[in-house]
Amino acid sequence: MMENKARNKADQPLASWDINMPLVGNPFFLYDLGKLFFFTYLVTAGISLFICALSGEMASFPFMLKIFFYIVAGSAMLSLLVSLFVFANRSGMRFTLTEKKVSWETRSQAGRMAGPLALIAGLLARKPALAGAGALALAGRSGNIAWTKIRGIKEYPMRRVISLKNSWRVVTRLFCTPENYDAVAEIVRGCANAAKKS
Repeated sequence: MMENKARNKADQPLASWDINMPLVGNPFFLYDLGKLFFFTYLVTAGISLFICALSGEMASFPFMLKIFFYIVAGSAMLSLLVSLFVFANRSGMRFTLTEKKVSWETRSQAGRMAGPLALIAGLLARKPALAGAGALALAGRSGNIAWTKIRGIKEYPMRRVISLKNSWRVVTRLFCTPENYDAVAEIVRGCANAAKKS
């Protein structure tokens, strides 16, 4: 009985808030988008190099690199246009902090539909960059991470953003409001430090 009470207490929200996260013009969004398409291009280039080497058609490799660059660049531009006109340059998010974990989810209907549509369109059009963006959107529209798995915190008080990292990458960013940033930052520091000691 005592164990159930302790578990319920650990699951109670310490903070929970909704926010309309800006997209185009948001340096964090642009950085993540650029990173996505850069690594998509690298993976595509690596696959192309392997195919060209295997088939003995290395002379075709520079041309394929150029074609894939245009595809990836076009997909990136399309993503920016979708962000502006489909999302109205906003993405509704909800963040929840408990003693155990950090959770996030997409709240806007457009955000929930964009991932599956991009994935299907990319597969049908045979555009790996667009399909990759859709798959990433599907994976990132909701999730959670335990405090015990967080290895680093980076605070951006001027932009009211807190980045949470595991051992090798940023897992999520908490976009806060002007009213709750200080309180959320304090909770994040306290829970992360407590998790390191446990």
